Amino acid sequence: MHAIYTKNDICNIIKIQSIIRGFLVRNKNKQLKDCIGKKILLHMLKIHIINHNLLDKVNKEIKDMSNKNGIKKCKICRHNNFPSHISENIAKFAIYKKYKIMPNWNTVNGDLTLCNRRIEIKAFSSKGPTSFGPTENWDYIYFVDCLDFTSYKFKIYELKFSNTSDIWSGIKLNKNDTYKDIVDKNQRGKLRSCFSSIYEQIKNHTNLIFDGHINDLF
Repeated sequence: MHAIYTKNDICNIIKIQSIIRGFLVRNKNKQLKDCIGKKILLHMLKIHIINHNLLDKVNKEIKDMSNKNGIKKCKICRHNNFPSHISENIAKFAIYKKYKIMPNWNTVNGDLTLCNRRIEIKAFSSKGPTSFGPTENWDYIYFVDCLDFTSYKFKIYELKFSNTSDIWSGIKLNKNDTYKDIVDKNQRGKLRSCFSSIYEQIKNHTNLIFDGHINDLF
C-alpha cells in the first residue's frame, strides 16, 4: 500500500531537507581547506619573533663595538619584511572569526580565496610604504597591521572592493597620481603608499575586523 502524503507533509519534508543541506554547507564552510592550522601558524610566528629579537641583539652588539672603536656610522643588519605566509594565514583566521567561513590559502588565485572571490593580503610591520603590483587583481583586500607583532598583537582591516573599483582606483599614491593613473602608465615603482595614507582617504569604507592577541582568533 502506497503512503499518502498531504501537502503539509511534503512542505515539512522539504523544510527538513533544506535544514540538513544548510547544516552540511555550514559544516563544510568551517573546515580548514589547507594545511596551515593554529599550531603551525603559531609555530611560524614564534620562529619569526625569535629571529627578529636575535637580530636586534646582534645589531646592539654591532653598535656597541662601533662605539668602542670610535666608528661614528656603522652599518647594521636589516630586518626582513614580515613573512607573507604568516600574515596571510592570520588574515585567514580573522575572516573565519568574522564570517564563520574558512578561506583557502592553498590557491594560486590571489593570497586567499573565499567563495570564488580573490583576496589580496598586505601586511606592514613598520611605517614604511606598502608596494602593489600593476597586474595584481583582487575582489577584496585586507591589511594586516603587524606593528606590535613581537607581542603577538595584530589589527586587520577589511576593504571590500576590487582593485578596479572607483574607490580604490581614485586613491592618491602621491601628490599628483591616483592608483589608476600609475597602473595605466605601468609605473611599477610608484605603486607604493603607507597604509596610514590610504586609510585616511577611504576610512569610511574600511572595516576593522580584528584587533587583539593572535590567540583571540582561535
